[in-house]
Amino acid sequence: MNRLAKQILTIILLTLLGCLYIQHVSVYQQSSSILLQPKSSEIALKSLPLTRNINNNDRNNKTCRPQSNIVFIKAHKCASSAIQNIFMRYGYFNKKIFVLPKDGNYLGHPQLFSRSLVPDPKLFHSNYNILTHHSRLNYQEMKMLMPNNTIFITIIRKPVDLFESMFHYYKLNRFWSISFNRFNRPNLSIPKRIRQNRFVGKIGINQIMFDMGMSAKDFQNDDKIEKFIQYLDSIFSLVMVAERMEESLILLKNLLCWNFDDVVVFKVNARNRNSKHKINSTGIKHIEELNHADQNYFRKFGREKMKQEINELRRRTKLYYDYCVNKTITKNHIIRFVSDREDNLQCQFLTNNELTLTYFIRNEQIKRYPLSVFQND
Repeated sequence: MNRLAKQILTIILLTLLGCLYIQHVSVYQQSSSILLQPKSSEIALKSLPLTRNINNNDRNNKTCRPQSNIVFIKAHKCASSAIQNIFMRYGYFNKKIFVLPKDGNYLGHPQLFSRSLVPDPKLFHSNYNILTHHSRLNYQEMKMLMPNNTIFITIIRKPVDLFESMFHYYKLNRFWSISFNRFNRPNLSIPKRIRQNRFVGKIGINQIMFDMGMSAKDFQNDDKIEKFIQYLDSIFSLVMVAERMEESLILLKNLLCWNFDDVVVFKVNARNRNSKHKINSTGIKHIEELNHADQNYFRKFGREKMKQEINELRRRTKLYYDYCVNKTITKNHIIRFVSDREDNLQCQFLTNNELTLTYFIRNEQIKRYPLSVFQND
């Protein structure tokens, strides 16, 4: 074989090897984008999008564009951890940048939110997309930090149920030196310490309005309450209601132009029914009076008519639940999900709690944008 023929043969072999390498890389990249592709014999989920390559056919308006610049005011004990899970999951899988605390899961609370709590986005030459951790609403500061088209969302709950849940979770019987059953007694004289003292400065009466940034000294002033409610009405594009969760999720989906799968969620941090205090009509009256500001706010939004698109959301939620959850356990009266899908990030997001997911997202975001989160020295 002469020299020219050898050179031609060498070129042909190198070309073939190159094609094989490109094909190998393409297959690897395609497979690495899949979190977990279940075998057909393992689970019959024809449309469960475990890869995040979601079918967009269920968008209400095919001309709308998904929205991802969001401020979610996470009101305490309002099923807000479940909604936060939706935003954390969506943001992570769509590579959005979170406004994250240096550590833990609070941004300034009980102080009002301030931009100084997080790095200036100019440092990492981008924009924040999602603020979803505990913070007290400070609209001007949040507006100046976030993009101009940011959507403000929150969730509220019936104040009596919120107060009962909060009382149990934070063991306020010890802090206020009063048993919950005292509220059910007709001759109750509410001690000043309950009106004046907040557990660790954060937790107390009118918790919703406190999280919304209202001053505690105005809780009994009807004029200021009404003006503050009007102010909140001008800020929020959606006020979800915990007692009407499915309708609220549909409204959230429509507002953000998302898919049903984006708003599938499990009841994270739900309590065991047996641990709940009994409340009689007298107790309801006392708690409503004590949480006067919250009661006024809930009365405005809790009765709003919501659209009905629930069957499909229920179906999708059941598919995810059956696939991701092996069993549930109760620990300290809180229901936890157990999943053996450790290599499936969708399942891990759906079944883990806020602190675990915050730790994971913080580490992943630091890898992409090291200057977007204040870090411990």
